[in-house]
Order: sequence, then structure tokens, then C-alpha cells
Amino acid sequence: MAPLPHCMARLKRALAPLEAAQTSFQEGHYQQALDQALRLAVRSGPNWPAAAILASRIYLRIGKPEEAVELLEPARRRDPQDATVGILLGVAYFRLGDKATGVAMIENAHRLSSNDEERAEAAYYRSWVAYIERDLETAERWAASSLDEASGVVYARGLALSGWISEARGDYPATIRAHRLALSALRNGDTHDDELGARIVHGLALFAAETPDRALADFVRAQADAIAWPDSESPHRLQTMLHLAIARVNEGAVEEALDELGAHETMARAQPAFEAQARLESADVYRLLGEPVAARRSLRSAAEALRRVNWTVAGIDDTMALLESACLAARLDPTSASEWIARYAATSKNDPGWSALKDDPRVQALELHARGLVDVAVADRKRGIKRLHQAMEIWDRLGYRRRAAYAEADLAGAGEASSAARILALMSKAPMNPLRRASTAHTKESDKIVSAAGAYPELLPSETRVLDALCAGMSVREMADAWGRSAYTIRNHLKRLFVKFGVTSSAALVAKTLRASSSASLAPTKRGLV
Repeated sequence: MAPLPHCMARLKRALAPLEAAQTSFQEGHYQQALDQALRLAVRSGPNWPAAAILASRIYLRIGKPEEAVELLEPARRRDPQDATVGILLGVAYFRLGDKATGVAMIENAHRLSSNDEERAEAAYYRSWVAYIERDLETAERWAASSLDEASGVVYARGLALSGWISEARGDYPATIRAHRLALSALRNGDTHDDELGARIVHGLALFAAETPDRALADFVRAQADAIAWPDSESPHRLQTMLHLAIARVNEGAVEEALDELGAHETMARAQPAFEAQARLESADVYRLLGEPVAARRSLRSAAEALRRVNWTVAGIDDTMALLESACLAARLDPTSASEWIARYAATSKNDPGWSALKDDPRVQALELHARGLVDVAVADRKRGIKRLHQAMEIWDRLGYRRRAAYAEADLAGAGEASSAARILALMSKAPMNPLRRASTAHTKESDKIVSAAGAYPELLPSETRVLDALCAGMSVREMADAWGRSAYTIRNHLKRLFVKFGVTSSAALVAKTLRASSSASLAPTKRGLV
């Protein structure tokens, strides 16, 4: 028999590859972790069944429950009392559609658990199953049981899940509190799950855009900068960027919002659904700023991107982009709106797993909103107004002030009795959002774009700066370098200036501006959006 120190050394060497695979998994490098784990999952080797369990966790994480069952069934035959194997097998069977077997196996594993960690994980997954099924009382009970005994990453997951349960109930303050605690738990000690952190940050970014809340937006930006985004979470990172750009609009930082949306489009070029979402949000900003030409241009670009999407493998977030497009098209180009409703109706709405968006009120409200706008524009106005009222009520109940205010404004546009006071109340936490400013009554004279014969059109401060720099002889690249902006953003401003001044080139813009300035007896008085 080898001396004890030598045995320990051999054991450490045997465990080192498994620890490396665990680290890869926690950092979200799933293919690398899976390759490492499968090499170690040899039944005669010292790392089996631990490596088989890790590989099965990865298969479940990437949506391959069949492969997880193939690895776990031999492990269960070897040791029917292994609670961890039972838990993961239960999850796999549930994901395969055998819900009764899955639930029974998870509950049996909870009974067989020999320690707090196993019981906490079994209770967590039993809560997760109930949450997916929208049995929120059962989900809440099992989540509380898990948190009573959990520690480390299971505790963080339990907090996150309790937040998602609160979200399903419409209690967003509780959701935000739980997710802040979950992020804090993930920062403590060796607790590590980059995927979970990414999903939490994405969810909080959505709240920051929709509720809206400046302090929350600042917190989420800090978290988004600090998190190590795994490769697997690229979609959530893109969505987080999108929602934080929307939050900029609520803060009145329209130039920064358009800049961030432009950066999002560039990053999402290989993922057309996400590229389209950024273009749709840019179009909406232009619409709110009263720039319909720029809005329609962005809408057409979004439409081109959406037509490139492979809808047979699209998730629910992708399909919601179709509804967003229908909403925007109904406001800007009603004849094209029905296309997106038809495309949405033809797509699969099945999105199992973390999101659990089946019957989600956000999806219901957005569908009612889109269908209502299309009905008002091209079909049945009375039915459309009814749907818009229903959408507004859901948005309001959920606490989505931005969306509720948009629905209220859409009702007003459809001729329904509405008031600026109502929109202002809904947008009270977003005093700089253009929709809030647009709800303030203007006279026809004040809204009129004056002719270039004696004054400037109404310009944003950022457009004024670009125009002044252009007249001073600065190039697009010089402006971008001087102000720390992208050339894309500067060109965006120039395109809008071309539209406002009715020109097609920088030279014509400068000439028209100088003529207007020299002929005006007074300096222009309307050079910013008030």
C-alpha cells in the first residue's frame, strides 16, 4: 500500500482535470467544459460518476436532456440512492415532456437527500418545475424550503428564482430586491455562476428601461460592466445593452441612446433579430422626436433584418420583435403592419427553460398592443381600441410605466378621450422622455418647422453642435474624435439635418445654413427641443 501522502498526491492529480471542467462550466464555456467532462466520464475511471453528473448538467443547460438521460441512467443503476443523480434525471425527464416522472423523481430525491446541500438543490428544482407550470404557490413554498438550507451558488439561484416568481405575480419591487441579493450572493466567496449573473442583469435592465428608474439604471450599468459575460450569454448581453439604451431615452440623453443603439446594431450584425430590435428602438426614438423620415428609414432596415431570421429556431424574445415591429409599423406605415402580425402568428411560442414566458403578461400585453394598433390602422377600429385599453391596463398593472404611457398616447392618436395629465402621471419617473414632453400642449405655430428663409428648423442640442462644427469646417472624423463619439453617430445627426433642411449633401447644408443666418435680422430662437 502506498504511503498516505502519495495517495493524496495521486488523488489531487486525478481531481485536477475535473476541477478545470467545473471552472469552465461556471464561466459559461460550455463546449470546453463538456469536452473535458466527457473525457473523464469513463465508468472505470476515478472521476466517474462525478464527471458524468457534470456533463449531464451541461447538457441540461444547453437544452439536450436526451444526452443527459443517457449519462445519468447508468449512474442511477449503479447507485439508486444518489440524490444528485435523481434530481438531474427528474429535470431531464421533465424537460423531455414526462412531467409526472420528472416531478416524482425530484421529490423522491428530496426525501433521499442525506445533507442540506442536496435537499436545497432538490427543493430548488421542484420550485423551478412549479414555476415553469405557473403553479406559483407551490413554487414559492419550495423556493422558501430551498433557501432555508441552501448555501453558495444554490442559494444565489434560489434568490434569483424567488425573484422570477415575484415577477410572475407582478410584484416588481420584490423581484428587484431578490435579484440584487442574488447578485450580492454571487460576489461572495467562491460562489460562481456567470450565466446566472448575466440573466439577472438582463432582467434588471428590462426593469430599468420599462419602469423606469434612474438609480436602478445606474446600478445595472455598473453590474453589466463588472460581470464576466460568458460566450453562451451573448443574447442576454445584447438585450441588456438594448434596455440600457432605452433607459437613456427616459433620462433625456437621446444622443447617447442613439449612439448605444448604433453600437448594439454593429455587435448584433450576425444575429438579425437583435439587430432588428436595436433598429426598431432607434425608429421609435426618431418617431418621438418628430422625425418621421428617419423613423421610417430605421423601420425599413429593421424589416430587412427580421426577414433574415430563421424563425424555426427563434426564441420567444425573437418573436416579440415581430410584435414590436407591428406596433411601430402601425404608427408609421400601417400598410406593412399586418405582415408582422401574420409572421408572429405563424411562429412557435414554445420557450421552455429559464424564461418561462408561456402565458407571461408581458407577452399578452405586447400582443394586445400590436394587434390593437393594427386593428385601428387597417381593420376594426372599435376592436382595436378595446385591445389598446386592455394592453394599457396590463402594462399599468405590471408597473411598466413607459409602455402604459405609449398605449395611452396610442389611444389618444386613435381618437379616444385621453389627457396629457394621464401620460405625464405614467411617465412621472422619466421627466426627459420625449413622449412626456410631446404630451404638453403646443400651438400650431410653435410646432411649425419654420422656413430656412429667416430661421433654423427645430434642432436638438447635439444637432446644433454638429451643424456649427460643419459650418466651421470640421469633418465627421474630426467631430467624432473631438467629442468621443462614433462616426456612425455623427453621420446619423447629419442625415437628420439633411431631412430638416431639405438638402442631400453637407455642402448644400452649409450653404443653406449660412444663407439663413445672413438673412436673419436676429439670432435663431428655436434651436433646441423644449
